[in-house]
Amino acid sequence: MSKIELGVYGVRGSAPISGIPYIRYGGNTASYTLRTSSNTLIFLDAGTGLRIAERQLHRRAEDVYLMISHTHADHIQGFGMTQLPYLTDVEGYEEKKLKIVGPPGITNGLSTFYDGHLIWPVKFTSEENQGPHMFGIDYSNIVEYSGDFQEMQIDSTTTVKMLRGNHPVSGGVVLYRFEMTNHDGNPVVMVYATDNEFDFININQPNPDAENYKKRYMEFIRDADVLIADAQYTKHDYFHRFQGFGHSYHQQIIDLAEQSNVNLLLLTHHHLYEDEYMDELKMNLDEYVKDNNCRLKVKLAQEGHILEY
Repeated sequence: MSKIELGVYGVRGSAPISGIPYIRYGGNTASYTLRTSSNTLIFLDAGTGLRIAERQLHRRAEDVYLMISHTHADHIQGFGMTQLPYLTDVEGYEEKKLKIVGPPGITNGLSTFYDGHLIWPVKFTSEENQGPHMFGIDYSNIVEYSGDFQEMQIDSTTTVKMLRGNHPVSGGVVLYRFEMTNHDGNPVVMVYATDNEFDFININQPNPDAENYKKRYMEFIRDADVLIADAQYTKHDYFHRFQGFGHSYHQQIIDLAEQSNVNLLLLTHHHLYEDEYMDELKMNLDEYVKDNNCRLKVKLAQEGHILEY
């Protein structure tokens, strides 16, 4: 068995951005990779960072998954520019089709964006008679979320559980909890929880179930070694403009993670803040963690980082 590896390739929310002020944290939209100790390669979301994340295919994996949180454009717009839809054309993967997991209606969501016409020239379909198509996908075994704490065995060392998050999108958003065994035989838990809000279900619509949802969320993330969590906005920006947009603010996530005995909190889905502002934000969050005697470690996700367990 090999080490568990978590790769960071896309950390921005809503839209990609480029330029010198964004180099250190990165400007790509949502994309992470998780390589299990049994050498299963899991791509988490398919934002613009997927174009870089796909390099992980160079190290041949036993199986390849794409787990999508939801089908807003910033989480799927990188898919068509990579080799993943044509996996069987990649050397070493000739007999391995891409396995997709996502929210209810994932096929319809991907088909709407990858329509073969108005938005994208190649259609999300296996049918040759429909023109250019994505032939490297295991269409017959696409898995959709069907209930909280739904469980799926990925390989001999990895189980994934799902929770419906709170985000204003058709089909909802899916959060993923990976319960794994590493190369030393020790348990490792990682949670991917992006595009998630607690107190509002839409603009000007408070969430009447907010407190119960927070309890379910805390149960889902409990004892995680790593929690990758949406915290797109500063507290100021959230309360002054962005309530109901389907995202969270940093201090709220820190509090919930601390109460849930999370070890490392990796905050992601950053708003289009420049690097200097992100550095200042990190200093303020470090002070918040210290002032509140938090045990957990808090980092702002940066593209290019690899964590090993």
